[in-house]
Amino acid sequence: MFILMLNDIRSPKIEILQNVCRAKLRSDLDELMIREKTNVYIDEVDGVKWAKTFRKNGPLEWFNAPNGRDYILDVGNLNSWKEDAERQAETAWTDQVMTVTPLDVLDAHPTGESDD
Repeated sequence: MFILMLNDIRSPKIEILQNVCRAKLRSDLDELMIREKTNVYIDEVDGVKWAKTFRKNGPLEWFNAPNGRDYILDVGNLNSWKEDAERQAETAWTDQVMTVTPLDVLDAHPTGESDD
């Protein structure tokens, strides 16, 4: 799965990429970008002039692609997310549960003394 991430030109934090849409294939998002791209034009809305790079009234009109950065994120698939979650759960189990003293060890040394 791939996510198209662009700059929303209306945002006060334009440098933070916004999730725009997702697709199963990267090529579908590349095609959307090519289809919607246009020569830069100035559009005045409510007295404010906006430099736009995507087709007027199109789904990407209010976005710009970030300079020098890839704007399509490969987020993998559900199975890869499940595998990552399982690895994280195993690590947490080992670090947080298996480090606790087992009862049989505690019973063998009720006063906290060791065999050493």
